[in-house]
Amino acid sequence: MDPSQFDPSLPVGHPFTNVKLSYYWSSSSFADNLGYAWVIGFSNGLVASTSKTNDSYYVLCVRGGHGH
Repeated sequence: MDPSQFDPSLPVGHPFTNVKLSYYWSSSSFADNLGYAWVIGFSNGLVASTSKTNDSYYVLCVRGGHGH
C-alpha cells in the first residue's frame, strides 16, 4: 500500500490488474476476536477488521518474496 496514492492506493508500477476500489482480505486474524480478520481499502489504504463471515470483499493471490 502507498498512502500517498488514491484509487487505488497502491504504489506506482504495482503488478495488479483490474483492481477493485473496495476492501481486500488480509491473511491475518484480528487478535481480539479470531472470528474477525483484517481488511485493507484499496481506494484509500484504510485498514479495518470485519467478521470472517462477510463475503463482500475481494482477495488477491500473492506469495511471499524470497530475498537472494
